[in-house]
Amino acid sequence: MIEKLNNVGSGFGFVNFITGITTMIFVFFMFVLMKYGVSISLEEIIKEMTSISFFDFIVYVLSFVMGFFVHGLRYLGFDYYKRLYDKNRRKAENEQQKATKRKKSPFMRIIFYLFRNGTVIEECLDEKRCPDISFDWIRNSDKPAVDVWNYARKISMEAPKADIYQFYYHSEVFQCFDTVFFILSFAAFCLGLLGIGMNHNNFENRYLYVLIFSMFLFLLHWLCKKTSKSFARRFFLEIQINLNVINGNVGGKN
Repeated sequence: MIEKLNNVGSGFGFVNFITGITTMIFVFFMFVLMKYGVSISLEEIIKEMTSISFFDFIVYVLSFVMGFFVHGLRYLGFDYYKRLYDKNRRKAENEQQKATKRKKSPFMRIIFYLFRNGTVIEECLDEKRCPDISFDWIRNSDKPAVDVWNYARKISMEAPKADIYQFYYHSEVFQCFDTVFFILSFAAFCLGLLGIGMNHNNFENRYLYVLIFSMFLFLLHWLCKKTSKSFARRFFLEIQINLNVINGNVGGKN
């Protein structure tokens, strides 16, 4: 029973579910803000929750579904960026240029920021580029983005109680939150501007509040991206610690 409870926060099913719930909650508060502004009381919020119309119900279900599939959307974006990068690299090789000297297009930079930046793979590569690498297994690896999974699988098989993937799943959750809050921030910003534009003759503060809410959501997006990077590095640390134990090198550099 205890092991089952410990595993609740692990796995992609949990990642998808918690992302869907979070998306639905923030869509609800965005709709409440659009309808009532900030003057709504707690009793009115509870009433709004208990008297949801059919249309609102459909919106919340769709928002949950959208959040549930964010993890898959991130994978598609990640894979699409890789394809673009490989295509550019081949083109650079044909032109007898180094791929690293070839500038990324603005579109590629956007895809990179949304779906690649903050991932475990990219953090591995960033750490490998550092002059003072913090982890021995990355320093000694020619392909750390591949070896991270090889070492994690090795630890999972030889030391299953270490729960080596725990912080990896935490990182995945915050990567999904990062994407959700970015999408909701953009949507709230557009809705706020649209509301102000359509009601400029009868300006209402609630649309201004939606714009402020969009900035708050973007701040959450930024914080979640930073948090996903922190959990990725904690995942690397757990790999280093467990490799030290398995290899009998407890005094190794962490």
